[in-house]
Order: sequence, then structure tokens, then C-alpha cells
Amino acid sequence: MTQFRIDLKDGSNTVVEADLAAHTRAGEIVFETGTTDTDWTRLARYRAEDVTAVYRRGPATDGTPAWTRQPTAGPWWCY
Repeated sequence: MTQFRIDLKDGSNTVVEADLAAHTRAGEIVFETGTTDTDWTRLARYRAEDVTAVYRRGPATDGTPAWTRQPTAGPWWCY
């Protein structure tokens, strides 16, 4: 599981713990968890136009924990 921070156009933000985040071709940003390659459960879904940024929590180049911004244009995915 990885933490993802979602910044919304209304100025709010939220953190989701998920195994996968993706910006789909359909214009959605989704967060999912799964136990196998075919058994995935969608935890959250946002319309891309409602989201200003998505960040993944992980180690920075110096090894300290940091929020890394994901691409603003899709499609993309990350674990």
C-alpha cells in the first residue's frame, strides 16, 4: 500500500491508501487495491477536471519521505 494525496479544485485535499493510482483515458483518476493481478477493488474515483494534483508518498532522491507529483496529463498509472 502507498499513500496518495489528492488536491481538489475546491481547495480541499485528501489522502488515500491504495496499491494503484491511475488517470484513465475516460478522464477519471482512480485508486484501487488488489490481492492478485485480476482481483482489484476500486477505493475511490474522481473526475480529472475536479483534481488539481495527485501526489505519491515515497522516498525522495536523498532517501527521505516526500510527496512526488504525478503527471497532470494522462493516461498514467503508478504503484
